[in-house]
Amino acid sequence: MRENLDRLGLEALDVVNLRLGGFAGPETGSLAEPFGALVELQEQGLIRHLGLSTVSAEQIKEAQSIAPIVCVQNHYNVAHRVDDDLVDSLADEGIAYVPYFPLGLYTAPIGRARLGRHAPRHDSLAVALAWLMQRSSKSF
Repeated sequence: MRENLDRLGLEALDVVNLRLGGFAGPETGSLAEPFGALVELQEQGLIRHLGLSTVSAEQIKEAQSIAPIVCVQNHYNVAHRVDDDLVDSLADEGIAYVPYFPLGLYTAPIGRARLGRHAPRHDSLAVALAWLMQRSSKSF
């Protein structure tokens, strides 16, 4: 890690996310061991803040029992809204929710159908972005 920081000309990385799942969603199980390794790097001053990616609410709670987290990055957009409640609860805790594939609705017919009612096809991205931004100004 120190070699990578040297190449980047950095003393520490601002945020490092532990990614546990894949595109289909979070994997089940404990994150204690891999998250603990990141905590050790943070204690050495190589990482400033810790985050999580592709995780469940239970895994977030587990991580918070080990060390503070500043962000969660999960798959989320107008067509894939499994994390609606999680977005709200993280905002209440002051933890940033950073969606990945936030405008990825074009791969999902339901996303195109939802937006099609609200905007012409060429404005769909603007509508999707507006929806995302109003969803939770505290989180994104």
